[in-house]
Formats: sequence, C-alpha cells, structure tokens
Amino acid sequence: MIKKWIFAFVILTVVFVTAGCAYTLRYTISSSQSRQMQPPVRKHTFAVENKIRAGKKSFFTESDLLEIVKESLIEMEWEQVDKEYAEYIFSVEFETQRDRNGIEFGFGTSFGVGSGFFISSNFSTGRRDLYRQRLSIIAVSNLQEEYAWIAETTTSRVNQKITTLAEHIIPEALSHFPEEGYWEVKDKVRLYRNSKER
Repeated sequence: MIKKWIFAFVILTVVFVTAGCAYTLRYTISSSQSRQMQPPVRKHTFAVENKIRAGKKSFFTESDLLEIVKESLIEMEWEQVDKEYAEYIFSVEFETQRDRNGIEFGFGTSFGVGSGFFISSNFSTGRRDLYRQRLSIIAVSNLQEEYAWIAETTTSRVNQKITTLAEHIIPEALSHFPEEGYWEVKDKVRLYRNSKER
C-alpha cells in the first residue's frame, strides 16, 4: 500500500514539474514590405544596428533583442557582414506597458534539490503585474537606404521579460521574411529566464 502511495506521489510530482515549466505563449505577427523591395536570389547578408544610445537603461534590452535577431538570421543561413556591405540592416523597437491585474488568489509550488529533494508551497492573494509587450523588427535595404520590411508583434497580459519572450517570437517573425501578412500564434514553450525586468 505504501509503495502505491509513493508511486502516485512521484507521478504527481512529475506532472506538477512538467506543468510548471510549460507556458502557453500567445502573440500576433503583422508584417509588411515596401513596394520597391526586390529580394535577391543570392544569399542574404545582414548587419544589426543599435538605435538607443549606450548608457541608457533600455540599451541593454535592445542589445539582447538584436542578439536574438542575429542568432535567428544565422540559423536561417544568412551571413553577417559589416554594416557597409550588408544587404539589410536590422533594428528593433519595443515597448512594455504595465497592466495591473485585479485581486487574485492562487497557490504556488516549487521544487528543488540541495541538501535533499524538497517541495514547498505557498498561498498568495493580491495584485499581480502583467505586461503588454510590443516588439517590431525593422529591415532597411542598405542599397536603397529605405525601409524594406517590418514585422510588428504584440503579446498581451503576460508576466515575463520581453527578452525571454523574444527568444520564441523573433525567430518565428523572421521566418516570414519577406512576406506580408498577419498571423496569430499560440505555442507551448519553456521559459527559463527570470521574469523580472532589468
């Protein structure tokens, strides 16, 4: 009988851990391009560009987002080159709006290891800060020196850092380059970073 209880406890623990790591991410992507855009048949080259001056608080967030853009494009077999030789120069714009939630009741459970395996739980009431995240990826044609393509993404009412969400949103948005369109995305993802803003 005791073995059955232990087995049931282990199964429930695994279920809770799995559920705690999974996150349903919902967002929209809206993209457009300029009429003059003529995507070449040869391999794409790119550079990324900071628009925010170094020293400002949001500079680090912008740099993190541009790093995700860079990694995503390289994964798509783009070639990173110096800005003067790049076919497209990518930049980002972002905005986070706090949306304070109403009174909320809930249970929280955490798992861990250290001096031994432990489970802790807590009961909380009160308000929770949620955020509406907006992120735009802009590609400028270096040859024509004008906007070529833009993807605007919106994630509503989440309690996650924009750079954490961007690790999933940016690759998906860039996968539509140079298409025009509108997509509603619902995806089960795993989020590992701390949800607190810098």
